[in-house]
Amino acid sequence: MSGKRLGLLTFPISEAGTVPLSQFVDVLLEMSNGLYLLTGGQGYLRFKDDSRVVAYDIHHAAGKGRLQKAGQYLRTQLEMAYRMLRLSGEVDEWIFFIGGDGLLLPMMTARLTGKPVTLTFAGSNYNTYVSTNDTFSEQLRLLTNVNCAMATRVVLYTPRLAEEYGLVRCRHKIEIAHRHFVDLDTFRRTRELGDRGPMIGYVGRLSEEKGIRRLVEGFVQLADPTIELIIIGDGPLREELKALTDACEVGERIHWAGWVPHNELGERLNRLTLLVLPSYTEGLPNVLLEAMACGTPILAPRIGSIPDVVEDGVTGYLMDGNDAATIRRGMDRALKDGMLDEVAERGMRMVIDRFNFRSSVELWKGIIEGTGRAK
Repeated sequence: MSGKRLGLLTFPISEAGTVPLSQFVDVLLEMSNGLYLLTGGQGYLRFKDDSRVVAYDIHHAAGKGRLQKAGQYLRTQLEMAYRMLRLSGEVDEWIFFIGGDGLLLPMMTARLTGKPVTLTFAGSNYNTYVSTNDTFSEQLRLLTNVNCAMATRVVLYTPRLAEEYGLVRCRHKIEIAHRHFVDLDTFRRTRELGDRGPMIGYVGRLSEEKGIRRLVEGFVQLADPTIELIIIGDGPLREELKALTDACEVGERIHWAGWVPHNELGERLNRLTLLVLPSYTEGLPNVLLEAMACGTPILAPRIGSIPDVVEDGVTGYLMDGNDAATIRRGMDRALKDGMLDEVAERGMRMVIDRFNFRSSVELWKGIIEGTGRAK
């Protein structure tokens, strides 16, 4: 035990964010003498009755216009800052997680009350906004730069993200660690790859930054009429994309599963021949590791920490981009690879060896106790 009482700050999240948040909470509980969680949405609902954590509900309403969005964003930050002031005597160190790169007022509050702050990137808010052509992206980049300058330390999944996220100027305070681990009781291979039908899968939010539109367009271009696509998840693009695919010839081969409970996802992943992650921006997706643990091959772009886990043609398949034509070529290449079984096996073994609970705890223990080494 480090003896520290930790505060974990995460912007209000949807169902998709509860898995990474839950994993990080489990890791931090191994090294803290108290954990205070400030979040909202599904994040708060997940932990409000968890006796291991003191959870505070942060309300956030998404605005429609530019001014309304900015106003709601500011209001949410003010509520977080107020809660942090009330907890200043209880928390020894703050950790900013999902969405933390844009939370300027909470960062200022932590530093003005003399608390160290670890800013850990689950992804890049700036890159997400750029991918959706949101006009708020430039303001968010400024907020990210200021927050990194004010943070005590910045934690990334891999050194390559410093350049991808535009954080080169704070390289001196960057440390490398992940909080990922795979529940191998839930995510394990129960069906050999050869016993699965020709089924491609997608798991995630149905939104522009996740690249789901490009995946659907690429699937429509596949020549093989026996291949099916299952889409697991929900989001703003669901009805639009479903209407488009229902009207075309391949519509009957595309299945819309909606959200699947996390404890049932392993069984679904064991039905797939290939999982495609077509995102524009990522850190290190949990579902990538979970699929590989199930012996399911991965096709993903060279972004975030993905190339540190997926070695092209060895533990999975990488794409140089995520436009529809590139995704189609990638799916075709992977499904026709005579070494697909071997690729899946190597990927599965790598995840089992590297992404377990104890390794994640040791990485974060070094950071919180100050024995980690900046990269």
